[in-house]
Amino acid sequence: MSKKPAKLTSYPEFLKELLEAKSPTGHEFAAQKVIDDHVEKSADKYSKDALGNRIAELKGDGGPTLMFAGHIDEIGLIISHVDDKGYLYFEFLGGHDQIIPSGRRLHILTRNGPVLGITGKRAVHLLSPEDRKRVPERHDMWIDIGVNNRADALAIVRIGDPAIYTDGPEILRGSIGVARAFDDKAGAYVCMEAFRRLSKEKKLAARVVSVATTQEEIGTPIVYDLMVEAAESIGIPYQIGAESRPTGTDARAIQMANGGVACGLLSIPLRYMHTPGEVVDLAVVEQSVQLLVEFARRVKKKQSYAW
Repeated sequence: MSKKPAKLTSYPEFLKELLEAKSPTGHEFAAQKVIDDHVEKSADKYSKDALGNRIAELKGDGGPTLMFAGHIDEIGLIISHVDDKGYLYFEFLGGHDQIIPSGRRLHILTRNGPVLGITGKRAVHLLSPEDRKRVPERHDMWIDIGVNNRADALAIVRIGDPAIYTDGPEILRGSIGVARAFDDKAGAYVCMEAFRRLSKEKKLAARVVSVATTQEEIGTPIVYDLMVEAAESIGIPYQIGAESRPTGTDARAIQMANGGVACGLLSIPLRYMHTPGEVVDLAVVEQSVQLLVEFARRVKKKQSYAW
C-alpha cells in the first residue's frame, strides 16, 4: 500500500525566503542568493552561468541525465521616465493585466536599497463617465515616492531601476498560501527541494541536474507515462492538461534543443496569476516535491527516451 503524502500547512523556510526575495526579471540577485544558500552544499557540482542560472548536479550511477528546471524571476516594473514633478513612469517587466498596478505599494530596487513608492492615477471622481469604464493605460499611471521635483527624484532613483509589489507570503486558510511570486518560485522551490532530498539517496541511477533559471517558466509520451506511474505509486492526485500548441514555458525550448529532449511539464495549480495575490495550495507544493523525487527514483540506468 502506498503511503499518503504529507501535507504542508505552513511555509518551509526555503520557500518563504524565495518568495520574499525581490527578484524582478533580469534582476534576480536576491533569489539567486537564496538558491545558493540552500542548495549548493547538497550538490556534487554547483555552477553559475552568464545568464545567472543556478545549476546543481548529482552524479548518479551512469544513468541518463534528468533535469528539473523552474524560474526564479517575477513580474515587475522598470522606471522609464521622471517628469518635472518627480513622478516616475514605468514599463512592464513580464505580462501584466493593466487593471492591477494602480494604488499599490511597491519597492523600487535602487543602488542604495529598496525605496517605497505608491502607484497612482487620477481619482475616480475626476474621471469622466467614459474614462471610468476603461482600464487605465500605462501612461495614465505613475509612481509617487514623495518628492516634489525631478531633481529630488533622480537623487534617489535612476532610469532603469526595477520595482516589485511589496506583497509577501501569508497563509490564507489551512494550507492555502498567497504571495506575489508563486509563479514560478513555487516551481523553482519544487525542483530544488526535490534535488536536496535526492542528494540523500544512496542509490540513484539518474544523473540529476536541477536548474533555477532566470528567463521564464517550465511534453513526450515516455516522460508522461513515468510521471503518472510515480504519482499513482505514492497516492498523489493529478490532473492532465492537453495542449494543441507548444506551451508558453521553457519546456518548449528545452524539448527542441539539439536533436530533441524528452520533456515533461509539471504545473502547480495557481489562482490569479501575474497579480500581487497569487494563490497556491502549499499541500500541492509538497506533493510536487515528492512526485519529482519518486520520478527520479524510477529512472532506469539504461532507459531509452527515443520513440
